[in-house]
Amino acid sequence: MKYHVKKLHNVASFPILRFMTIIFLDPEEENKQCRCPPCIKKREFQRNADPWKRSKNLIIKLVLGVGWIAFFLLAYKVSQFDYELANFDPYEILGIPLGASQGEIKKAYRRLSLILHPDKDTGNEKEFMKLSKAYQALTDDEARKNWEKYGNPDGPGAMSFGIALPSWIVEKENSVWVLGLYGLVFMVALPIVVSFHTKNRLKVIELKPSKYLSHVINLSQSDIEFSYADSGWLTMVLKRVIMILAASLEFNKKHNSEIVERLSDNEEVPQLIKKLPNLSEKNKEAPLCYTYSIKARAIIHAHLSRIPLNPDTLEEDRRYIISKCPYLIQEQVNCVNQLIVLAYNRRIQRLPTIETIENCMKLCPMIVQGLWEFKSPLLQLPYINEDNLKYFLNKKKSIKSLQQFAQLKGEERRSILRNLNDEEYDDVMKVLGNMPYIDFQVKYEGE
Repeated sequence: MKYHVKKLHNVASFPILRFMTIIFLDPEEENKQCRCPPCIKKREFQRNADPWKRSKNLIIKLVLGVGWIAFFLLAYKVSQFDYELANFDPYEILGIPLGASQGEIKKAYRRLSLILHPDKDTGNEKEFMKLSKAYQALTDDEARKNWEKYGNPDGPGAMSFGIALPSWIVEKENSVWVLGLYGLVFMVALPIVVSFHTKNRLKVIELKPSKYLSHVINLSQSDIEFSYADSGWLTMVLKRVIMILAASLEFNKKHNSEIVERLSDNEEVPQLIKKLPNLSEKNKEAPLCYTYSIKARAIIHAHLSRIPLNPDTLEEDRRYIISKCPYLIQEQVNCVNQLIVLAYNRRIQRLPTIETIENCMKLCPMIVQGLWEFKSPLLQLPYINEDNLKYFLNKKKSIKSLQQFAQLKGEERRSILRNLNDEEYDDVMKVLGNMPYIDFQVKYEGE
C-alpha cells in the first residue's frame, strides 16, 4: 500500500514568508542606497514623516521571526512523520513469501502475536497494529481483493487533510459571538483598514473631477498661447499645461486645508520669481493671476530648474505640491479626453489635438525627474551638474543618455567621472544601477 506524503523541502513552500523576509531583512539593502547629501536628506525626511516606521518594522520583524519559528517547528514535525506506513506490504510484515497459504498466514500471525502483543514483555502496540492490519488484509477475502487491486485493504481512497478548530467556535451557545466576531472583522475592521491604507498610500485627490473639468474648459476658450486656433483645432503648449496645473484648486487654501500660507511668502515668492524666466507671472487671466496659482507655478518651475529653496518654508511647499502633481496631471489627461468628446458633440467649438495630450503626459516624467524637457538626463545622477556635463562630451564619443553611459566599460566611466572621489563614484554607480531601462516596440498592421 502506497501513501504519498508531501515533504517540506525548503522555504519555497512559504512564498509569502520568503518574500517578506527578503523585503524587510535584506542585509544588502543599506549598501545599495546612495550616500550623497540630497539622498541622505531625503531619507531623513521620510523617517521624520513617518516616526512610527521603525516601530512598525520591528513588529514586522517579530512577526517574521515567529513565522520562521512556526515554519521550522512544522518542518521538524513533518520530519518525524512515521514513514513506515508509506510502503505497506502485508507479506513482508508477516515474514511469509508471496502466495503463501492460509495456514502459513495464520501460523506466522500467531507466532508474531506472541512476541508483539502489548501484554507481553516484548510487546509493541504500534507493530502489533500493523501486524493485525496485515493479517486482516490476507485472510479477509474482500480486504485481500482491495489490497491486490488498490494497494489498500479498505478499498480506494485518498489522503485528506483538515484543520482542527477550537471547540468553542463550533459550540452552539457561542454561535452568536462567533458571527459577531466575523462581522466585526470582515465588515468593520477590514474596510476601515483598506480605507486608511488607500488614503495614506495613494493620496487620493480631494479635488472633484467635475470642477476641475469645468476649470480646464473655461481656460481652453482663450486664444492665448494656443496654436492652430483659427483652424478649429486647439493645441495647448507645455508652458500652458504647467500654468493650468498650478492653478488647480488643490493648491488653493480655500479648497484644501492642507495648504500652508506664511507671511514670509510675501518676500520669498517674489525673490524666487526673479530667478525664473518665462514664468508669465503678469498674466491677467483668472485664476492664473491668483496668488496661490503664481506661487505653485513658481515652485514647479523651481523644481524643474533644480533651484534650492528655503528648507523651512518653500521647500516644504515644494514637497507637497510635487507629490500632488502626478495625480493632477492624470486628471488633466482625463479632462482633455473629455474635451475631445465634448468637441465631437459640438458643445465646444475647438477640438484639442493629440499634441495637447502629449504635452500633458510628458509633464509627469519631467516632474518625477525634476528636469525640463530638453535638459540632459545625466543630471539625474548625484554630483552631476551643468558644469561637469562637459566631461561626457568628447571628440571620440558623446554621451547623452544614461543608457550610453551604463554601456561604457568601467575604466571609461571612471575616466569621465575623474573629478569625483571613489565614494562619490560609488554613489553614482548605485543610482545608475537602479535606473530602469524600458525597451518597447510598436508594430502597426493595417487592414
